[in-house]
Amino acid sequence: AHVSLGGASRPQRQAVAFGGCARIAMTTLHKALLERAATASSAGVDENIADFHRALVREHVPKNPNTPQDAKQQQWRKHDSEPDIPREFTEEARALKTPGGFRRNHLHSVAESKGIPMEERPAAWNKSLVESVRPLIRVGYFERVLGMYLGEDGEDVPAPAGTMSVQAMTLATAKSFVGSGIMFLPGAFGLGGWLFSPLAMCAVAALSALCIRLLLDCSDKLQTCSFGEIATAAAGRGGRLAVQVSLVVSQFGTNIAFIIFICDMAKSLGVLEIMSAVQFVALLLMVLIPLSWIRTVHNLEYPILGADFLILCGLCIVAVYSFSKIAREGVGPRLEPFESSTCGLLIGTSVFSFEGTPLVLPIKQAMERPEDYWGYFQWIFLGIVIFFVSFSSIGYIAYGGDVQPVVIQNLSADDPLIIGVRFAYALALALSSPLTFLPATRTVEFWIFGVSKVKGEHKWQKNILRAALFCLFGVIAIFGGSCFQQFVAITGAVCCAPIALLYPPWFHLKICAETLLEQVVDVVLIVVGITVATLVLCQSLGIA
Repeated sequence: AHVSLGGASRPQRQAVAFGGCARIAMTTLHKALLERAATASSAGVDENIADFHRALVREHVPKNPNTPQDAKQQQWRKHDSEPDIPREFTEEARALKTPGGFRRNHLHSVAESKGIPMEERPAAWNKSLVESVRPLIRVGYFERVLGMYLGEDGEDVPAPAGTMSVQAMTLATAKSFVGSGIMFLPGAFGLGGWLFSPLAMCAVAALSALCIRLLLDCSDKLQTCSFGEIATAAAGRGGRLAVQVSLVVSQFGTNIAFIIFICDMAKSLGVLEIMSAVQFVALLLMVLIPLSWIRTVHNLEYPILGADFLILCGLCIVAVYSFSKIAREGVGPRLEPFESSTCGLLIGTSVFSFEGTPLVLPIKQAMERPEDYWGYFQWIFLGIVIFFVSFSSIGYIAYGGDVQPVVIQNLSADDPLIIGVRFAYALALALSSPLTFLPATRTVEFWIFGVSKVKGEHKWQKNILRAALFCLFGVIAIFGGSCFQQFVAITGAVCCAPIALLYPPWFHLKICAETLLEQVVDVVLIVVGITVATLVLCQSLGIA
């Protein structure tokens, strides 16, 4: 191509030159492969080279969705007269294109030359970095909990085979329970008191772990990882619908909490001094609504991983600043061991913090050895509980009665690092929003539109539905933002408490309980779950 570069800047000329060199290099490589392929055809050797070249040609054919399939076949066949390409070569070409593909291919080649069998090679050689940390993204887990396996258009897709390693399982389990909501816990500890709060959280954690064990027993007996299918077996279609509604509403409640959280961050950064809360929420929705139109969170893998990194950095900075404040100034003012009037809000927030309970089912099924899951889970869950209690106690002790609902607001607003952390945390929540919204809204779309018979059917109706849902979230956030802690506690009581504390013993009683002791334990847990939900709801609404 002849390009006039007379008026181009130096970077533009360098870019054009680099692109030209890349095209020349690729052309030279393809010519060399073609020459090797021609030689191979006449001499009867190195047929793999010719096959691999044809796979590369197929991989580089421009994709045009409007081009008929026959025309696409002609596009790549014109480069070579051989119509059939072994599947393994196309897959190998695709693997080489991924980041680190050539390095992993070289390692396998060296191992093969040394006679090292595939099963003795490190598992990391078979996947890229993004694939290794993909359990952090929780893609697909929510649908598997519901037992619906929904695709982009509401169609059923098969459940993936179990290939998850112990390390990946650990990451997935930790991500299911540890998220941005941990920033709410120091403020919630202020509602319960420095003595009562750790004990109450440990009690909620113990109940949650016991209920998870009961849920896994039901899963083993029915040979399913679907919370919805377990509910159907135990209580019919009504039980399945109750589980689905609880899960969907809890995810929507999390999205509302994110919007309130972002508004609080905007207020702490002075944004609400130049515009009203309504105007800011409207601007925020202009970002969140287009994100909600994304059909699959696989397109957001890198942003979601970036959000997780920002959340981790925020947690570390809050912990360091809280420690330094205690060392420099001592404990905060007005520390109370027990707050009787608001202790229920602490319990509700604790239940909300363990919202990842149903996700243990698909994580277990995704493991290479599912039978080992419970042994690992006990230690992972213990570490999560210790982290929750330690982080929350440090934040509350550092700021005492002055602790804010979101502890990051207690940090100095004059520190440039803290300003950056607040902005980054708000950005992380915005990027995480599609992760919690997409699976739940797919379920709602399935209820309304059913399975799409044609790809893209009802696309704009679904987009309007998603936009309307986020507008509803924004309205709730505007009017409920001043009662943030009550909102989180109500969400925990109405949605998370049944999921974590009520449904598992109920289903276990119907499916697995055989002895009198098992039945008594299940009934006691059901009564405890109802009592906790009632207490939290009454205190949140100001009834008690």
